[in-house]
Amino acid sequence: MPTIDKEKLIRSIEKALKLGGGRNFKQSVELIIVLKDVDVKSQQLKIREAIYLPRGRGKELKVCVVGDAEMAETAKEAGAYKVMLGSELRDMSKKQAKKIASECDWILVKPDLMGVVGKVLGPALGPRGKMPVPIPSGSSLKALISRYKN
Repeated sequence: MPTIDKEKLIRSIEKALKLGGGRNFKQSVELIIVLKDVDVKSQQLKIREAIYLPRGRGKELKVCVVGDAEMAETAKEAGAYKVMLGSELRDMSKKQAKKIASECDWILVKPDLMGVVGKVLGPALGPRGKMPVPIPSGSSLKALISRYKN
């Protein structure tokens, strides 16, 4: 599989920005990636990848964490927008699920609660193109929250 030379990519972006001239508004760069010989309708190959930018997106994203009581305390300290326990999730109405799905950009979930999150929040997250992200065991919750907030 061919790879892109990082230095060549950076030089190309800098050249495009110089040739474009200055504007009276904040400029951005759009990246388009073309995948050849990939059937996007095929169920065998589904691509879902998050790209973390070194300087963030310019705004802080809202992260919701679903877990147990111990995880809830850590998430609050780390600056999560919303923290929920598994018991709260089971009693949630469809209206509340839609509100959470529209408010939060990322939903981080303790792996053993993924089934419950799928049943309760799935119908609200799916149409918005969002998926709950399982929290890997042994990983630092603070680091995960800070990464997803940018």
